[in-house]
Parts: sequence; structure tokens; C-alpha cells
Amino acid sequence: MVRQRLQGLSAAVMLAASAASYAATNLAQDGSFESAAVPDGAYVIVDQVGEWISDTHGIEVRNNNAGSAYDGSHFVELDTDQNSSLFQQIRTRPGRDYLLSFAFRDRDGVDPASQGLEVLWAGYVVGTVNGAADWQVQTFTVHALTRYSELEFRAIGASDSYGTSLDAISVTAVPEPQTYAMLLAGMGLLGMGLRRKQG
Repeated sequence: MVRQRLQGLSAAVMLAASAASYAATNLAQDGSFESAAVPDGAYVIVDQVGEWISDTHGIEVRNNNAGSAYDGSHFVELDTDQNSSLFQQIRTRPGRDYLLSFAFRDRDGVDPASQGLEVLWAGYVVGTVNGAADWQVQTFTVHALTRYSELEFRAIGASDSYGTSLDAISVTAVPEPQTYAMLLAGMGLLGMGLRRKQG
């Protein structure tokens, strides 16, 4: 009887843990741009990298060129021959909050007026970043209204081919309160079951 209870409680805890781990899954595809074919020490300008698309002047993907990546070996600079942008459709659930994070840094030796990124979610500006001499991670909480939400990054500095670098883009679901409650309750019940077994 005790074994059956423990198995049931263990299953509840595993279900809650599974829900919590789903919440941490990165929904942004190729957030570090590693799928681009770029030789070491070089860069390429392309219209698409994985699910990332640019309809304004391309995406400049760098591999240990004019800096090194925050994650992996590739990163992008959103100022090709002029200010550029990239976007991706993120599959979301209406009414749900998501944590958006990314790493950015200014290009070495370039005037701060040439730097800066604007971040948009579902067509609305959620913030701007600038002034990072080394890689910094920025986070925003965003809200989904539809099944797909467009995430976009735009260069906003002087349009002179020298811009801010971007890497390690991540979008994860913020765990819903009931997920935490279920996990805590399952762990509490498991603990009670173990105490009864020992007693």
C-alpha cells in the first residue's frame, strides 16, 4: 500500500517537474545563429539564418571576426552596409507571459552613436539597449496575445555599417502559478509518504 502511494506521488512530482522543464524550453530557433555556414575569422551577409529572416539589408553573421561570440562561435551585427533588422515568428500561447533574453555588446572602437538595438514583440517596442563594452544579458517579460508572436531586433544607431552585436536569444514560457503549486504539493506529499514509511 505504501509502495503504491509512493509510486503515485512520485508520478505526480515527475509530471510537475516535466511541466516546469517545458516552461524552460527555448522557443526561439537558432538563438545563437550556429546554423549559418561562416568560416572561422570571417563574416557573411545573408537574408535568412534558420528561422531568422531579414527584409531590411540582411543579417551579418560573424565567426570570431571583429569580436567573439557570447555563446558558441557565431553572433550577428545588425548594421550590414546600413542599419538592418531580423525577425522570427515564435509559437506562443495566447494569454501567456514569456521571458525574452539575449546578449548584446557594442563593437570595439566604434562611436556609441553608431550602436544600439531596438527590441520589438508582436510589433510593439519593448525596449532598447546600448552602451555595453562587453557582453551583457538583457531580459524582458513579454505577453502573447496570439498563437504566433513576432520577435524583432532592429539597429538604431548611425547607419554606417558598424553596429551592436547580438547573440544567445532565448524565449521561454514563464511558469504558471499552478505549475509551481503542483510541484510543491507533489514534493510535500512525497516527503510525507517517506516519513510515514520510515515511521
